[in-house]
Amino acid sequence: MASWTDTRTQQINTVTGNAIQAYRNWCPSVGIDEKPHQIKGLKWCLYHELVDRPNLGVRGGIIADEMGLGKTILMVGCVRHNFKQRTLVVLPPALLSQWVAVFQRFLGHVPFVYRGAAAKNITNEMVHVPMINTCEIHHCVYLSS
Repeated sequence: MASWTDTRTQQINTVTGNAIQAYRNWCPSVGIDEKPHQIKGLKWCLYHELVDRPNLGVRGGIIADEMGLGKTILMVGCVRHNFKQRTLVVLPPALLSQWVAVFQRFLGHVPFVYRGAAAKNITNEMVHVPMINTCEIHHCVYLSS
């Protein structure tokens, strides 16, 4: 009889298999070295987006790894290989220029950037641009479509 972890691992691999293989094929084509911990993180992200019945009815999650472990590339992989009409990414303002550059390079999207008070009136803009970035005092938000 299979253990709970074996069953869960099989379920995760079944749900994420095609997207993970696409990510593995994509990495060398854009000069990214595939790292085991990023594959594990990508599986976690994709599983929480793709599973038929998410735990407690909630999709998504928070990636809070330490600096330098590849959260940016992990999230680019998640967005690219499970593209949805909109994706929300919350990050500190200090990372804004890095994320804009990475999304432009790897996804071909040019974010529409809002800052401060202008960020409060974005609803009408959201339907007209492929990616929106709002930047307030303590956080930045990307919405991609």
